[in-house]
Amino acid sequence: MKMKCALVAVLLACACATAPAPRPSTRLRVDGSVSDATLWVDDRMVGTLGEVMHRGAVPLPPGYHRVEVRHPSYYSLYRDVDQADGGEVAWHVDLHPLLD
Repeated sequence: MKMKCALVAVLLACACATAPAPRPSTRLRVDGSVSDATLWVDDRMVGTLGEVMHRGAVPLPPGYHRVEVRHPSYYSLYRDVDQADGGEVAWHVDLHPLLD
């Protein structure tokens, strides 16, 4: 019985040692004065700026992401985010109204 337990312990230790470490996620913080503008990441709506500011940050998996802020009465803005090593990205969005 002791031999089985020792063998299981060794196998578990080997499995844990060879498992790849999880990649760190990026935290995206966005703020701006047009709280009903919508935040999009990779063509998926995340929520309004007001909601995102209230939550604090949007977690993103590591890598390249296209981030966009849209509102029908303002020019849209976008930003490319490429964070392979995690961390935090802050973006203050200053939307400009459409011309008449």
